[in-house]
Amino acid sequence: MSRNILTVTKSEREYKPISQILQRTGIPASEIRRGQGNRSLKRELVNQSISLIIIDLSDLELSGYEVIDKVKELDPDVSVTLIKDNFKLDEAVKLVKAGATDLIEKDELESRLEESVEAIFSKKFEFEKNLKISDLNRDLEEILNNHIINSLPGIFFVIDKTGQIISVNNRFREKFEYEPGEDNHYTNFVSEEDYQAAVESFDTTLKYSSNEVELFLKTKDGGEVPYLLSGITTTINNEMILVGTGIDIKDRKEAERKLLQEQSFTEKVLDSIPGLFYVLDEDMNYIRVNQSFIDQLGYSWQEIQDMHPLDFYFEDDHERIANVIKKAFEEGSASISARVTTKNGEHPYFYLTGSFFNQDGTNYILGTGVDITQQVNLEDLLKQAQRMAKIGAWEYDLVNEKMNWTEVTRNILEVDADYDPDLEAGINFYVGESKDKISKAVEQAIAYGESYDLELKVRTGKGKMKWIRTIGEASFRGGKCVRLHGSFQDITDKKLAEERIKESLKEKEILLMEVHHRVKNNLALVSSLMQLQAYQADEENVYKYLHDNQSRIKSIALIHEQLYQHHDFTYVHLDEQTENLVKHISDSIGDGTEITIDLNLDEVIVNINQAVPYTLILNEVITNTYKHAFNEKREGQITVTLGELNGLISLTVKDNGVGFKEDFDFETPTTLGMTLIKTLSDQLYGSHKFDSGKNGSTFSLEFGKNDSLRGASSSLI
Repeated sequence: MSRNILTVTKSEREYKPISQILQRTGIPASEIRRGQGNRSLKRELVNQSISLIIIDLSDLELSGYEVIDKVKELDPDVSVTLIKDNFKLDEAVKLVKAGATDLIEKDELESRLEESVEAIFSKKFEFEKNLKISDLNRDLEEILNNHIINSLPGIFFVIDKTGQIISVNNRFREKFEYEPGEDNHYTNFVSEEDYQAAVESFDTTLKYSSNEVELFLKTKDGGEVPYLLSGITTTINNEMILVGTGIDIKDRKEAERKLLQEQSFTEKVLDSIPGLFYVLDEDMNYIRVNQSFIDQLGYSWQEIQDMHPLDFYFEDDHERIANVIKKAFEEGSASISARVTTKNGEHPYFYLTGSFFNQDGTNYILGTGVDITQQVNLEDLLKQAQRMAKIGAWEYDLVNEKMNWTEVTRNILEVDADYDPDLEAGINFYVGESKDKISKAVEQAIAYGESYDLELKVRTGKGKMKWIRTIGEASFRGGKCVRLHGSFQDITDKKLAEERIKESLKEKEILLMEVHHRVKNNLALVSSLMQLQAYQADEENVYKYLHDNQSRIKSIALIHEQLYQHHDFTYVHLDEQTENLVKHISDSIGDGTEITIDLNLDEVIVNINQAVPYTLILNEVITNTYKHAFNEKREGQITVTLGELNGLISLTVKDNGVGFKEDFDFETPTTLGMTLIKTLSDQLYGSHKFDSGKNGSTFSLEFGKNDSLRGASSSLI
C-alpha cells in the first residue's frame, strides 16, 4: 500500500493545522485547494498514487455524500477522511455507508487525526463494535460502530423495550455508573424529581416512535446534570429498541436561569418605579405596563390591553395627545402634561414622556409618567399668591433672543395679555436714573454673572408711575450667558408708606431735638439759678448743698446736649459723656490743684435710661474724689477706666489720695452722695464697691446693658 496523502482545503488557514499534524506522521502529503476542480484532483490521485485523501467540508456547498461520490468515481479504493465542525448521528451513518473511512470533528483534530492516519496505513483501522445484539444485520453493525457513536458530542444509548440500557458510548460511561450485564434500567439514571417524567417520556417514545424531553440525570460524582434527550424507535429482527442521544444543557440552563433572573430583576425594577411605565406599539396597543400604572390608574392589565391610549384622557385633549404620540414615533421623543382619567373617576395631572425604539423591526414607544397634581395645585396657589402680592416673573433667552413675562408682570406694567416684549422694550419702561441702573445691572449680569436686586421706578403702558422691585440672575453654559431670569414686584404701596413713615419720623426727630434742646436749656437755667442762690447763701453748708445739686443738674444737662448734637434721641455714648463730665467737674472745682486726669475709655453705648443713673453716679464719685481725696496735698492723679465685655459694663475710678477714714461705713451711707450711688446702682441692677487704703481709694461699678430700664428718678422719689 502506497503511503501518500492528499489534503483538500478551502484556504491556507484550514490547511495549516492539518499539515502540522501530518508532518509528525512522516507520511508524504500534498495539497490542493477546493477551487482547483476535479481535473487537479484526478491528476494528484494518479500521479502521486494517493492512498488517503483528507477533505475539509467547511463552507462547502456540496454535501459530504456528493463529495464521496465524486472521489470514489475517480478512485474507488482511496480512503476518505472527512473533517467538519460537527457530525449529526444520522449524517454520520449515511457518510459511513457512502464510503467515508473516518469522520473527525475539528475540535478533535489534535487528538484523533494522527492516530487515524497511522491506523489507516498500518491496515489496523476498523470500527470496533460495542453493540452486540444477536441477529443484527451487517448494516446495523456499521451504524453502531464504536467510531461513530464515540465521536458524538453527547451521550449515546440503546434501550430495549423493557427499559434496560443495552449499549452506550464512551461519553455515557464517563458521566454515569454503567456496567454491562448489571441492572441498567433507564430510571436508575434519572433524578427522583424527574422519575415520573422519564417514565412518561419512555412510554411516549415507544408509542409514537420519537420524542424529546429534558431530564436531570444522576452522575458518577453524585451530582445531577440537566440533559436534552432525543429518542427514536426501530425494529431489529422483530425486536423494538429505542436509540437515543443526549446533550448536556447545564450551560444552557444556567443561561436560562440568569435570563429569568434578569427578567425578574427587570420586572421588579419596573414595578418599583413610583411613576407610570409603559410600552406602546404602532397599533396603539399597550405591550407592557408596570404595577404602578395599574395601582395608580385602577385598571387591570386585561382592561388596559383592551384600551386605546386616548381612552385615558379628556376628549378635549385627544388631538393634543395624538400629536404627541405621533411626534414621539417620528422625532424620537416627546412629552406632555395632561389630566388622566382613573377608573374611579379621578383626574390627576401627569407629566408624560415617550421615547422611540425599534426591536426586531417593530417600532415602540417606551414611556413614563409622573403624578404632578400636587405641583400643579401648588403652582396655581403660587399664581394666586403672586397676583395678591403683585409678584410677577420674567425670563430672557439670550440664545433665541426671546423675552417671556408672566401674567402678573404684564398686569403690573399695564399691557395687554398678548403683548410680546423684547429686552429693549422691557428696559424702556424704566425712567430716569432707574433706566440707567437697570441697563448697567443687565450688562453686568450678562458679562460677569452678577445678580441684582433693585428698587426702581417705571412708567406703565398707561403712563402711570410705579415703584417696582426687580431681581435678576444669570445662567451660563460653556462660559457664556444663555439666560436671564428673575422676579418683578409692584412695591408702590410700600414705597408710599415708607415715605409717609420717613416724613413722620422727620417730624418727630425735629420735635425731639427741640425737646432735648429745651430740656438742656431749662436745666442750664435751673443750674444758673442755683449757682446765684449759692453765692447769696450766708452759711457754708447751704452753699455746699446748692453747689453739689448744681453739679448733678449739669451732669444730666450734658446728656441732653449730647443727644441734641448727635441727632440720636435714644442712645448715649458713655465714653464721650464720661470725658465731658470729668472735664466739667475738673474745670468747676479743680482750680488751684495739680490733679492729673488719666482716661482709659472704650466705646460704650447705652440707652438714655441707663445713661442718666450712670452719669449721676460718676458725678458723685468724681466730685467726692476732688473734694476729699487730696485734702492734705495739692497734687494727685485720678484714673477713670470704662469698658464693656460680653454685655457687662464696668467703670473704675482710682485715685492716689489719702483714702477713706478707717471707721467709714460703706454699707450704711449717711450722706446724700453715698445714698445716691447705692440707690442708682440698684436701679441699674448693678453692683458697686469702694476699696480704700494708704495709697488711695478705688470705686468699681458693674452693670449689664439693658434697653428695657425705665426712668432714672423713679426710685428716688
